[in-house]
Amino acid sequence: MQKFQDARVMAVFEACPPGVRGRLMALRELVFDTAARTAGVGRLSETLKWGQASYLTAESGSGTTVRALGHCIALALAHRLRKRTGSRKT
Repeated sequence: MQKFQDARVMAVFEACPPGVRGRLMALRELVFDTAARTAGVGRLSETLKWGQASYLTAESGSGTTVRALGHCIALALAHRLRKRTGSRKT
């Protein structure tokens, strides 16, 4: 498992419900593994942008910031809130 580079990013993941957190951690690992296997990408930098876990190609400067996990986390937290309040609206 890839160690968190930023404590703020770790806190966002830890705020997720355990069942969702496991799936998001697997997706996070996939991001790092894919970058490591893709020529020209280099080392990724993990940070928090707009409250979302973000991945940048810090070493090569290729590509663009990936924030897909942030949307997954936001959806997971919204689902958690709906369960607490009993609301079915999104």
